[in-house]
Amino acid sequence: MSQKKYDDIYVVIAAAGCSRRMKQFKPLLPLNDKCILESTLKNFQDAGLHNIITVVGYRKQKMIPILEKAGVFIVENNAYDETDMLESIRLGLQSLPPRANAVFLCPADVALVSPFTIRELIAHHRAFPSAVLLPSYHGETGHPPLFTRPVIEALGDYREDNGMRGVLELFRDDTKILEVPDPEILEDADLPKDYERLKEAAKNRGIPNTQVCEDIWNYVKTPSRVRAHCIAVEETARQLAEEYSAEHNIHIDQKILSRAALLHDIQKGQPHHAEAAADILELMGCCRIAECIRYHKQLPPQLWDTVNESTLLYLADRLVIEDRRVNLSERFRQKAERFAGNPDALACLERDRKTAEHLYEMIRGEKP
Repeated sequence: MSQKKYDDIYVVIAAAGCSRRMKQFKPLLPLNDKCILESTLKNFQDAGLHNIITVVGYRKQKMIPILEKAGVFIVENNAYDETDMLESIRLGLQSLPPRANAVFLCPADVALVSPFTIRELIAHHRAFPSAVLLPSYHGETGHPPLFTRPVIEALGDYREDNGMRGVLELFRDDTKILEVPDPEILEDADLPKDYERLKEAAKNRGIPNTQVCEDIWNYVKTPSRVRAHCIAVEETARQLAEEYSAEHNIHIDQKILSRAALLHDIQKGQPHHAEAAADILELMGCCRIAECIRYHKQLPPQLWDTVNESTLLYLADRLVIEDRRVNLSERFRQKAERFAGNPDALACLERDRKTAEHLYEMIRGEKP
């Protein structure tokens, strides 16, 4: 992603406080193979943002090497023990150059927001450049808000007791709520129980639960007939996987397969819909699911002799028309009738048929 595309969008991350409620210093706590601060930074960088300012104070000697390695700009709040997070944010905002038209504000411990959510907030900012944007999940607003230049200036001058809430109240008429399919906008590590929940969410990152799958359907406006098709494909894929695993004692990741099946057609009707859906899932951090989805229309030759989540989805999709289970001969007969008179399409269809029949025989142990 070109850095110039987002050259006017900045990020200020507040990481100066002592984490008194947590009893441990939150930014440096482990989260999968990184610390919390590294995970927070990476989410913005994976979304294509590189103008990142991090405000440090407590234990800054431990944090500065991490931030320098990440290539972010560092601001010091030397009065961290006497000031609140809003003061750290003000210090970060004072470092913004004139070209900064909007800024994300984020505490260091909001570590699992997906790059997709960040990109969607930017897209809405481009459409509504004067709006304050707040992400929301099931009606509850979370992080990171995206503020415009007038709000940035107001935050610098505001000195009332109600802090950022008071500033937002001044811009209430300019505020837009963006409902996103991302429960992690609500998660932080303020308390030990929050940190345990964050660790569990990080462990399962990349495998959305069924509620989030439904949230994704709703967000991209997946039609009911496509949802019904995806549910039928998921049931078929699960059955194929269970039968094959039981007979061959081979592990198939049923959660990856299930979520890939439920989401494989979320961009149906768009050009190159498999790639478009896979790109969305990759931005959501669901890379293994994205790989399955990317190949469900055309399986690469290196997978033709493999039984895994990708090939099971590929076959299951060909055993379902709309929401109805069919055999391969019925499917390809209908397709051939549709493409009659189109030699190129029929040639592609014939390759698809041979691949599907080969996989069917491998997986089911019988000819279709």
